[in-house]
Amino acid sequence: MTETNPLSLAETWDLVAEGFDRSVWDLFSQFGLRALDIVDPQPNARVLDVACGAGSLTIPAAHRVTEVTAVDFSPQMVAATRRRVAADRLENVSVHLGDCQELMFKDDSFDAAFSLFGLMFFSSRDQGLREMGRLLRPGALAVISSWPPMSTSPAMASMVEALAEASGTPMPDLEVPGQLGTEADIRCEVEAAGLEIIEVERFDGRLEAQTFEAVWGIAHDANAHLQLAKKQLGPEFHKIVDKLATGLRRRLGEPPYKLILPAFLTIIRAP
Repeated sequence: MTETNPLSLAETWDLVAEGFDRSVWDLFSQFGLRALDIVDPQPNARVLDVACGAGSLTIPAAHRVTEVTAVDFSPQMVAATRRRVAADRLENVSVHLGDCQELMFKDDSFDAAFSLFGLMFFSSRDQGLREMGRLLRPGALAVISSWPPMSTSPAMASMVEALAEASGTPMPDLEVPGQLGTEADIRCEVEAAGLEIIEVERFDGRLEAQTFEAVWGIAHDANAHLQLAKKQLGPEFHKIVDKLATGLRRRLGEPPYKLILPAFLTIIRAP
């Protein structure tokens, strides 16, 4: 029996929803803004945000287009996005709780679609890609994002090294790509789903922080594996966290910090 990837489960993302909204939203919105600039939707466009998370694409898109529809399978992520929609008094956004591999909308309903660091974790990425293609009008553009191997990001590598040291687990191979972690993998899966790739762009998110605490908030709050460990270990978790923070601080050195978080932004055209 194939073991289920915990990152494909809604309850995992429920654990990090509050942290994403609090600590990671500004960083992730950089990828959202770049994706919007690439597609450059018309003001009257209808935009779909697949696996919207805490809304780091949904919100900026709503300030640019007529209508945004956001969907996520995590109730807590949906709640986080709805709070931001309400705070910005946006009346052109609808946020839905649902399975992004089986969306409830009609064919050719949207002028553009996005999935930032969401589709890469689907249990069936092929189905997710085909759904995006079905919902886009012919020739419309979509952008999906994914992470390259951790070896390309010193900041992510430092976090993984510190976590392995703190937990006493073997150090993973930082060169091994994750889901959609190479351009070849991206092209293979997207084309197999019947979609056309326009370009795979490398885009660097940037984090500048004046204190270690600011970096630690992001590293802690956005790490789904860490939050799963917290749930599983209970009171023993704090021992690992203390060691992790110490190890990460040692690797990053003294502030201020200027960290880079690289990603692939894949531009796709619907048939």
